[in-house]
Amino acid sequence: MGYRQEFASGWRPLLGAAMGIGGGIALTFYVSSLFLPHLSRAFGWTEAQFALVGVVALAATAGVILSGWAADRFGARRVALVGIIGMPLVWLGFSQLQGNIVHYYVLFTLLMALGATTTSVVYSRVVVQRFYAARGFALAVAIAGAPAVGAIAAPAVSAVIEAEGWRIGYVAVAALSALLGLGAFLVLPRGAGEGVNAITPTLMSPRPVYAAIVRAPQTWALFGAMLACNLPALMISLQLKPMLVATGHAAEWAASLVSIYAVGVMAGRFGCGLALDRWPAHRVAAAAMLLPAFGLLALALGAPGFALAAVALALIGVSQGAEGDIAAYLVARHYAFAIYGTVFGLVTAAIGLSAALGGGVLSLILANGGGYPTFLMICAASVAGGAMLFLLLGRRAYADPVTVEPQATPLPTASAQA
Repeated sequence: MGYRQEFASGWRPLLGAAMGIGGGIALTFYVSSLFLPHLSRAFGWTEAQFALVGVVALAATAGVILSGWAADRFGARRVALVGIIGMPLVWLGFSQLQGNIVHYYVLFTLLMALGATTTSVVYSRVVVQRFYAARGFALAVAIAGAPAVGAIAAPAVSAVIEAEGWRIGYVAVAALSALLGLGAFLVLPRGAGEGVNAITPTLMSPRPVYAAIVRAPQTWALFGAMLACNLPALMISLQLKPMLVATGHAAEWAASLVSIYAVGVMAGRFGCGLALDRWPAHRVAAAAMLLPAFGLLALALGAPGFALAAVALALIGVSQGAEGDIAAYLVARHYAFAIYGTVFGLVTAAIGLSAALGGGVLSLILANGGGYPTFLMICAASVAGGAMLFLLLGRRAYADPVTVEPQATPLPTASAQA
């Protein structure tokens, strides 16, 4: 089918994936911080106590690996149902907090673990299965469900909190998550049908799957590139404003520069999606992921003036927006559809671990009297090297997708897959 025909026939799974991603774990990153000042006033919890949730967030890393494997084995629709039911219940649990910070940690851990079933690792599977010519842009549309929902939900939830209190605010988030999750579940096709090139999911033992993944040269190139390119991810997501001020940029510029970064993220997401559908994926990936190296280097050297700093932040934003699309596309390109979720889950976990490593390196540098410029220089070199690794995926030896022979009886019918 052509570009338009794929959207005409695949709009239901695409809409379902966008709704599911928007109402899933991604919603946490747009609304959670809205509650912190109110919880602090109500229970006396400190910023240091809230910061510990970064440790329990590692539950998402383990959860996303398991969810990717489960999506291959049982289908995306079934796996997503775990989070669709579980996450609203956890949000309701937050509304019943009574002052014990341990309860907050437990609920946040559950939110991360259950929410791992509602990430792009699971939902993008139904998009990859039904889009080929327009796969890049379709993935961009699906993943854009998160910022689209977040842009609307954040001010709406904030208004509810101010008017009715934080407990009702959590109830509102639970309702929104349930509504979007239910909508996604109803819209997603019940039967998986055949994937592109008549590839359908099969029930197989995990041992040969992981053995094939580890043996494949594509794996080392892809994972190495993602690990190297995501070293600055945690700083960009959590410490962008203080980094800008610390590197000599006026405090009054910070908000505008962060907005420019956000615009770059959206531009990178859709621009990269279109580019992946038109040019070799390894070259698009290398070019898109190389851009932040120049931005990081400019910031490290103290980019003079607002304009140059804005260009630097825009380049970093474009890469951040392109990354999710690139990861999903390259996994679909270089691995059989039957193991798509398993591989994408591992790639996503690797991205999270790289970001955590970068956070540790930054903390060590700052604790020993260094500054952000040192970390930015290290990240610029790491990102540049990682971007070049993507070019290896264009080699002839990496052309054939990694496949695995089924080790058990295939599922009896396509309708058994979700």
